[in-house]
Amino acid sequence: MHAARSAALPRATTARRLGPGARRRLLKALAVAVALAAALAGGWLWLRDSSLVSVDHVHITGLHGPGAAGIRDALTRTASDMTTLDLDEATLRSAVAPYAAVKSIAIHTHPPHSITIAVTMNIAVATLVAGGHSSAVGADGALLSGVSTLHVPEITVSTPQGGRYATGHGVRSEIAVAAAAPEPLRRHVTTVFRGPRGLGAQLRNGPLLYFGSRQRLTAKWAAIARVLADPAAAGAAYLDASVPERVAAGGLEPTETLNP
Repeated sequence: MHAARSAALPRATTARRLGPGARRRLLKALAVAVALAAALAGGWLWLRDSSLVSVDHVHITGLHGPGAAGIRDALTRTASDMTTLDLDEATLRSAVAPYAAVKSIAIHTHPPHSITIAVTMNIAVATLVAGGHSSAVGADGALLSGVSTLHVPEITVSTPQGGRYATGHGVRSEIAVAAAAPEPLRRHVTTVFRGPRGLGAQLRNGPLLYFGSRQRLTAKWAAIARVLADPAAAGAAYLDASVPERVAAGGLEPTETLNP
């Protein structure tokens, strides 16, 4: 108990020694610190939105395809109203939201006056065709405008497409076949279809390809690629990769089962 009283004495003595003058000096120092912090905050807010850090140079990478000019213009105009210290990424993304060709953007600032915007574009994996109407489509079924449809297969659908995503019986499975194709092979696929053997595709100047269901499409395409590289498959009218471990080749003499 005596020890507790002894421990409390120095604090009490210190408190008594802090006279009115010392308290005034302490309060003044605190007021100065608060004022300095406010000044710094105000200075930062002023600098953040000042012309000293205005966005004057917008470098955009990754753009390609028919809609590239419009996307570039939208990003440049929007970014030019910002500063490198107060860049509104949400507003920049909203500026390109109407362009289905844009998958994502990544923004990098280079104060005082430059930014770089890296654009990742959606690519078409197929063209949906209904009569005289055609629509580019991405791997996720999104309908794309302003993207190249050069060297992508056609998929016949019953009605012209509208909205944001492809519609129609079985069309998503056919899109999945096109999307799973290795890009070098996809360039040589003319059509993707559904027939008596399930999902299929036609190679330009090459055999018909049969996949059966949409299960294990990546493995089926890989097996087809290996078989096509085998001279033993030359002259095949079709390759059936329904079971990717045993690709059947028709139109050979005799008909063979090729192990990829």
